[in-house]
Amino acid sequence: MGSFATRTILQKTGYIAIGDGAARRTIPVVVTPDALPAAAITAPGRDLVFAGGNPRIAFEARATDDFGLRALTLQFTRVSGSGEQFEFDEGEIPLAIVREDGRVWRGSASRSIAELNLKEGDTLVYRAVATDSRPGGGAASSDAFFIEIAKLGVAAGDAFTLPEEETRYALSQQMLIIKTERLNRERAVKGASDVSETALNLAVEQRMIRAELVFMLGGEIEDEEVEAVQSTELQEGRLQNRGQRDVRAATIAMSQAEKLLTAVDLPAALAAERAAVAALQRAFARGRYILRALGSRASLDLGRRLTGDVSNAADWRRAPPAAPADRRVALIQDLLRGLAELGAANAVEMRARVLAEEALRIDASSALLRQTAAELQRAADAADASQRKRALDAASTAAAAEARRSIAGAPLTIRVGGGSLAGALADAARRGSR
Repeated sequence: MGSFATRTILQKTGYIAIGDGAARRTIPVVVTPDALPAAAITAPGRDLVFAGGNPRIAFEARATDDFGLRALTLQFTRVSGSGEQFEFDEGEIPLAIVREDGRVWRGSASRSIAELNLKEGDTLVYRAVATDSRPGGGAASSDAFFIEIAKLGVAAGDAFTLPEEETRYALSQQMLIIKTERLNRERAVKGASDVSETALNLAVEQRMIRAELVFMLGGEIEDEEVEAVQSTELQEGRLQNRGQRDVRAATIAMSQAEKLLTAVDLPAALAAERAAVAALQRAFARGRYILRALGSRASLDLGRRLTGDVSNAADWRRAPPAAPADRRVALIQDLLRGLAELGAANAVEMRARVLAEEALRIDASSALLRQTAAELQRAADAADASQRKRALDAASTAAAAEARRSIAGAPLTIRVGGGSLAGALADAARRGSR
């Protein structure tokens, strides 16, 4: 006998098994996830549009958390440019924090349009971000609002939306470049696994941008030989439609960027992403035309119609697969069957411990299943047969009660094996159906 101490971070509900053989013990663990903080912009709390001047804007934010806060910031994204040229600049406005207590924080700041470096046609999107004090952190953002400096003679939009269809792909690709640059700057402080996971997510985003672009243009060539011939013509400049050539170059650059992001080669991926943006901007210029790809027509040989052999043709009907049974009910069924067979089985102590772990594995957050596991543990540790029988009866009662409690939403076609508890689940099903 001895003692030991250890520390671990619990992330999900389950159980902890200690020891081996006859000394094995199971401890149920119920984990309640920590709620994320709640963040809100209390002032201005709405979208703002200015036609000129240099007004001063007062920002106020509020954050709450159930246990405690660690940080409250006001983050923004500045969007500049027009037409096919967009630039994104991310930053943070420092807040003066007032802590009402550990769980409620308020922050305030004041900036003018000039201090925010906003010019005609620019838009600034801002939001409050709160981080709680748990290990590993958990952050939540408020609703986003925008400040727009309207152009002369142009009505301001009612929200921060993407530009018209022909430029949204250049905008999306430019945002992907911003994310890749940010990851490339942070790779020195991030772990290798985090960098790889983020790069794979960016590769998925690149694939989605490319797929949307190809879909907008009506598809792409699937035949590899035809595609190779067209690629050669593109390189040699024999295609007269410059817009089509630029779009093709953009999709090729996007595919290359996706491969490089998957390989976590960020500098090379950035070069391919910028090449895709440049090609898109050339293709979407007002003086170009983008032709929709059309499928080639094929003539049907009418002389071969209805000439096949239909002697072996037969009717066929697809049989849909049977709906799967409720997994929770099936596991409880197995538990009841094991309890019914436990009294006549050999090695009762070991089998009782196995059933205790099975009960916790079904749902460690259920009080009845935790009671079942505890009684099975007592049965395994019992000194005589009478104590073991009382513990097994208590475990069976708790398991049957859990079956009656959870059977309402379960299917009623249940088969239970033999034993003293053979009809417990079926009886619970009938009572639940009524």
